Amino acid sequence: MDHLMTMGGMAENNIKDAIDALIGRSSKLCKSVFAMEKKIDAFEVLIDEECVVAIARRQPAANDLRFLIAASRMVKDLERIGDETEKIAKFALKYCNDLAPSRNYPNIFRLGRLVSSMLRKSLDAISRMDVQAALDVVREDRSVNEEYKNALNRLIKDLSTGCNEEGVDISCAWILRSLERIGDHAKNIAEQLIYMEQGLDLRHMAVSDKERAVLDSTHAH
Repeated sequence: MDHLMTMGGMAENNIKDAIDALIGRSSKLCKSVFAMEKKIDAFEVLIDEECVVAIARRQPAANDLRFLIAASRMVKDLERIGDETEKIAKFALKYCNDLAPSRNYPNIFRLGRLVSSMLRKSLDAISRMDVQAALDVVREDRSVNEEYKNALNRLIKDLSTGCNEEGVDISCAWILRSLERIGDHAKNIAEQLIYMEQGLDLRHMAVSDKERAVLDSTHAH
């Protein structure tokens, strides 16, 4: 679990650094994001190996096996968050010498702050094994999706009126998409904590059904 939390902290920091690299047009910070992403990848391999060894040597019972499966899934989501931060940093590096920042940068900053907060809350929920806090993160994904749609609509409006360079705006659209996907991964991590603690697989369920399932399971326990 310590390695998982360390990896989570790396991913959270990389979200902030990737956004700061874009807003501040810092090539140095972009390179820092690239280096950290490699460390995140290395932690994925390390934790996966630990899970495999634990399963092979200990032959864990149902609860412990569920813990290991959930941890392995969380690690995959954290690795994918690292991939998305790398994509953002690549766009940031491409445009770091532009004289004028895109008008869409404030929208990117807001969405980045939202998804970073989601990941931090997921990690906090894991540290406390707090199912209700994890469920709050699952609910919060709706706000991220709404912010993403609004930001995308504003960007499309700018494109139609020629307010910015088309290439920059298209890149901003991809950055917004990366941030939205980071929110999805943070939600997945929270769902895996619920699976770890209650044995509920919430994937592919509507939010209202997820809430009902957690409530029913809580009462049952």
